[in-house]
Amino acid sequence: MIFGGRSCILENRDGRQKPDKQDGGSIHAVTVPQGKGARTMWEPDGDTLLFFDGHLSALPLFEALENRLFEAFPEAEKRVQKTQITYYHRHVFACVSFTRVKRKAELPPVWLVLTLGLPYPLESERVAVKTEPCPGRWTTHIVIGAEKELDGELFSWLQEAYDFSERK
Repeated sequence: MIFGGRSCILENRDGRQKPDKQDGGSIHAVTVPQGKGARTMWEPDGDTLLFFDGHLSALPLFEALENRLFEAFPEAEKRVQKTQITYYHRHVFACVSFTRVKRKAELPPVWLVLTLGLPYPLESERVAVKTEPCPGRWTTHIVIGAEKELDGELFSWLQEAYDFSERK
């Protein structure tokens, strides 16, 4: 396959070659190393592209989030649904969606919502909405509008959500 003018091999996240998209998982196009400067490129699967229909401008932001998420949680799995993309290991720990958690005027031009399940109400200006759907479980919605917001603080909350989901 030619991707960005370079020869590529399609692989799963675990590195096995994947000739097609039959299993519905995320496909990453990996450049065949050709000396200095060869780098990995990300290519969304068909389900992910359908999810982003109408929100294609947020795809690069999602790519950055997903790459960092799988780097931090390599054993995580992804499930693309109609209204959200869910990340889980044994249980769900995070979701990405376009749920309107703020008024349109308060949203950045490009945005997505990261939802975390935490054992406590997260107190931060970055939190758009938090609810306690059942005692001891807080659903926390965070609007992300720029790649610089994918910082250590956000990933510490993701780690807490992951650890909380593993204790269930």
